[in-house]
Amino acid sequence: AYEDLKFNQVIELLSQKISKVDEYLSETTPWKKEGAEKAQILEKSVNELLEIALLISPITPTTSDKIIKGFLTNRPIEALFPRIK
Repeated sequence: AYEDLKFNQVIELLSQKISKVDEYLSETTPWKKEGAEKAQILEKSVNELLEIALLISPITPTTSDKIIKGFLTNRPIEALFPRIK
């Protein structure tokens, strides 16, 4: 879709991927789990979010970079979209 400049389709696909991760986290409730089960849920979610970050890099490279650096350095991710005052 990027090659054809169909950004609306790209955005829709990315939105669907983000919704699936959100739904997965809501259904699996990792905040209520412990040990290996929790780690497995979070690992899958982080991998999905990293994939999304790579996919958004042509559209929002700064946001993509913040997400990737945040996960790979294990540091808090700064606000991706700061509030406008």
